[in-house]
Amino acid sequence: MSTPDVSVRKKHDIVILDIKKSMVGNVSSQLGSIVEEETAPGGQICLKFILNLEDVRVMDSTGFGVLARIYGLLLEKGGKIALLKANKNIENLLVITKLDGLFNRYQDEEEAIYGML
Repeated sequence: MSTPDVSVRKKHDIVILDIKKSMVGNVSSQLGSIVEEETAPGGQICLKFILNLEDVRVMDSTGFGVLARIYGLLLEKGGKIALLKANKNIENLLVITKLDGLFNRYQDEEEAIYGML
């Protein structure tokens, strides 16, 4: 389920979410809804996610809250999540919010995929 702000791709058994702009408000909510839908019983359940943050320049508290919620959801179900191409600003905010220890972070997509297998 892609949206105008988040595109969904799959490689192997991994869902890659390409976030197309700042992770604030509505975009963050869309991201949470996509992950909930992909992990819901009834279809092909996916439990491995890579969030591609390459085009994200700004993330507000809602965005960080959604990251924490997605992490918790996947942890409960035995899933994994990784962040791809987070910029320096987002990396710094992950450290400040103490969320940096929750996520494996990569700068190369193939390396992220390999890390999830």
